[in-house]
Amino acid sequence: MSDDNPLAAVDRGGVGKGFVIGAVLNLLQAGLLWLIVTDGGSSALAVLIVGLDGFSLIQLIYMVPIYLYFRSKDQTETAKGLMIAAAIVMLTNAGCWLAVMR
Repeated sequence: MSDDNPLAAVDRGGVGKGFVIGAVLNLLQAGLLWLIVTDGGSSALAVLIVGLDGFSLIQLIYMVPIYLYFRSKDQTETAKGLMIAAAIVMLTNAGCWLAVMR
């Protein structure tokens, strides 16, 4: 017997799945940032990247397209998990900047 409800089979993803994807991407960003800063690269580039990272601007470069991708695939719960991970990183960055600037 078939189900007449067209929404019954829709996969909305999961908040946990989105959070894990966001957390892994943030860890990859941190690792790449560490490699750039400690690998003897340009000091001006390192300062620019650390400064942008402190304001979570680099995070926007990769998080917004992935968020839009999951929204376009109607996986709204996964998109919510991504935003939760991004918000945690942003608030942590803001707290650290406030502590440093005091």
